[in-house]
Amino acid sequence: QQYGEFDLDTHRDKLFAPNGESWNQFVDRVKTTLNTLYQTYKDQNVIAVTHAGFIVVSFLVLFEAPFFNRRAVIHPDYTSLTEWQVSDDTWQLVRFNDTNHLNYQ
Repeated sequence: QQYGEFDLDTHRDKLFAPNGESWNQFVDRVKTTLNTLYQTYKDQNVIAVTHAGFIVVSFLVLFEAPFFNRRAVIHPDYTSLTEWQVSDDTWQLVRFNDTNHLNYQ
């Protein structure tokens, strides 16, 4: 209420919160991070811990999916694992929303 409504379809450059970033800035940060990880750690395994928003945007970026007016959503579960492999600039989704580690006895 204090900062007004937020509509990603029409306000992609509006900050999410004061001193925060906009949707477009967030998307750019995900792109930059993925590219940096790929360029810096080619042929190595990398484990990154992040929040669901980064995972969702990685799908949008890597699959070149439309950012708006979409008809599907993805919601990674808490502590789930998402695994990407990249080779020769081609990204492959290996697993998504894997929560098998939570089923330990």
